[in-house]
Amino acid sequence: MHRSLLLRTRVPAGPRSAAAACVVAVALLGPQAPAALLMNEVLYDPEGEDGGAEFVELWNSGDAPVSLESITVEAGDGARPGVWTVIFIGSSADSAPPGATYLIAGARLTGSIQNGPDAIRLARAGATIDLLGWGALADPGFYEGAPAPDVASGTSLARRLDGVDTDRNDADWEAVPSPTPGAPNHPAFGIRLAGAVALDPEVVWPGAPGSAWRVSVRARAIADGAPDGGWIDVAGGGGSALAPGETTAWSAAFVPAIGPGGFEVELVATLAAGSAGAAGDTTCARGRVGVGPIAINEIAYHDAGAGEWVELTAREDVPSWAEYALGDAGGSVRRLRILAGSGGARAGSFHVVASDPTRLLARFALPESLVLGVEGGWLALNDAAPSGSGAGGARTDVARLVDARGVPSDAAPYASTWSLRGGTLERISPRLPSASAATWTECVAREGGTPGTRNSIAAPDLDRPDALPLLAMPSRVLRRDVAGAGALVVEVGPGAAGGATRLTVLDLRGRVRRVLADGIRFGGAGAVVWDGRDGAGNPVPSGIYVVRLDATFASGAPPRRAAVAVAVAAGASR
Repeated sequence: MHRSLLLRTRVPAGPRSAAAACVVAVALLGPQAPAALLMNEVLYDPEGEDGGAEFVELWNSGDAPVSLESITVEAGDGARPGVWTVIFIGSSADSAPPGATYLIAGARLTGSIQNGPDAIRLARAGATIDLLGWGALADPGFYEGAPAPDVASGTSLARRLDGVDTDRNDADWEAVPSPTPGAPNHPAFGIRLAGAVALDPEVVWPGAPGSAWRVSVRARAIADGAPDGGWIDVAGGGGSALAPGETTAWSAAFVPAIGPGGFEVELVATLAAGSAGAAGDTTCARGRVGVGPIAINEIAYHDAGAGEWVELTAREDVPSWAEYALGDAGGSVRRLRILAGSGGARAGSFHVVASDPTRLLARFALPESLVLGVEGGWLALNDAAPSGSGAGGARTDVARLVDARGVPSDAAPYASTWSLRGGTLERISPRLPSASAATWTECVAREGGTPGTRNSIAAPDLDRPDALPLLAMPSRVLRRDVAGAGALVVEVGPGAAGGATRLTVLDLRGRVRRVLADGIRFGGAGAVVWDGRDGAGNPVPSGIYVVRLDATFASGAPPRRAAVAVAVAAGASR
């Protein structure tokens, strides 16, 4: 029997556009046999790396939505009776729909679920609502009746009947080799989305180019500290006929007209009219247009004597760092831990999230109030590149900062090859796109990093874009240290916005020594960095050079050109 997969797209109206990619697999399931809030399926040992792939699925068997505010999911350590770790706290924005599932994906979990023998429980205000234990558990505080079996990697534990609880884990739960996150375990006839929506980039930038899409998505703005916006149609989706057991996949771009701020994207899969007893499915991801209240400003993804760390800059007052979590490309997130001070931050301040706060404090002599830790263990940065990431697969990881709702405040993909001399990666300006390699450059400070203070390379005038000429350079002298390190920031004013921009470095004989940008279209003010090297990667001789900008416009507007002379000299870096 065939059924059509019907796709529909919705986004909120807004003044500017942004582009992101959406990747998802869809499978059509064959016919299956036909409390209030319960756990319905748990994947605690995914295939490969666990981070970001674990999930906890809830089931609301009532006829009204259930708010998840103050609902917690807690992981129990089977080797330590009575020890539970909170790995999810529901917010006022979380609600389980009636007679349906609610998926807590790995990106929302702030800690790991152990592989067994261990346990997990659902609670509200300290009172246990539901409890599941698996494996050879001895303490009855970890299970109901008798433990469920410990299952193999990639296999989930799912209720034998959706939403039915007999208070015996061994009778209520079974192994499911093909997990069904966010979908009923036993629909009469169903369609399942096999995987989450992946946004690439997770933080998009106003004015970024996009393309047409075929995947059905709907999106809505999530205003910071304000009620969510409504769903708005932007395009109809296509359809695809699938037989039971068949799977298909899409990878497409969408261009929601969303203004700066958080948004969420939902892929909706439904069956054609007339499919009685069928179950559809949805999956959701959260993203942002433009950087949020907190920007990622510097990344130390390798240990240079102080452990790994990520510097954050507050773009507005932050009441509490505990409302945020640090994540990586694997999808895992770790809630920030306050070590000292008030627990918040003033706009314009710098704070550092460290894998080893003690070593960082000793190495850079920072005030303890500027250093944060994480709960549940550090995320190993510089992980293996996810499938399809970055040009040529060069991207090796993403540093992410998300709020309590899972909405990113910032997400910065990077590659290990961006740091040639072992320095940290510094951001030229929070006004530039997080996902662009041109936004990041290697630190040239002698210490190899500048945690808790201004970066060694920055574009200060981008905070006043209206005052920028077509081409500007805060410093026109590049002084190299004994190791050959040094850099100049090249600022591009808004007069080049929308044009195909070429930036070149020429010697006094007019020869092109380096192409800094070729065809880049800036959405507004922008910047790139020149490290004093030619196109082959060799340091240019000391002397005078010219940085030239050429911008051409498809609209027919006259081309624009500007040039600035700079000097390259040996000497102490400053």
